[in-house]
Amino acid sequence: MGADDGIQDPKGKSDQGQPVQPEGQDSRDRDRPGQSPGGLRVEKEKGKVVANGNYHEPLPGWLGSVVQVTTQVGVPTVFAGVLLWFVLFRVGETLDVIEKSELERIRVMVSALDKHAERFEAAIDSTIEANRLLAESAQKERAEFFNRLERERTEFFNRLELKK
Repeated sequence: MGADDGIQDPKGKSDQGQPVQPEGQDSRDRDRPGQSPGGLRVEKEKGKVVANGNYHEPLPGWLGSVVQVTTQVGVPTVFAGVLLWFVLFRVGETLDVIEKSELERIRVMVSALDKHAERFEAAIDSTIEANRLLAESAQKERAEFFNRLERERTEFFNRLELKK
């Protein structure tokens, strides 16, 4: 047993200035079954945590659990867990907000379409009527053009025959 290995009493040192070691225990007790991987153990009768041979008061509430988990699994794993929690739950809330805003946008668009549907249908009907009138007018002009062309051709050939 080394001078630095062992468990100190709450006051720290023995009368000789050396760490106090309880009977039947040495520094290898940390590695025995029933001990946590970080070398922590709880003295049930005293309600204190022993870490690296020193007595510590247990941390209050959830803080003690956080420190114990961080000690056992490591800081990167705890950070990864916190980030995973944030992504899973906070992103879910964000997606819910996006979904609600999209539904509201769709409702606004549908109401606008309903409001303007009659005007749109009236505009389409007037465009169809205007196209029909233009087509009739163009057909009349075309028929008149071909009739006039036929008359002029007939007159031209009649004059040619008279000259002969």
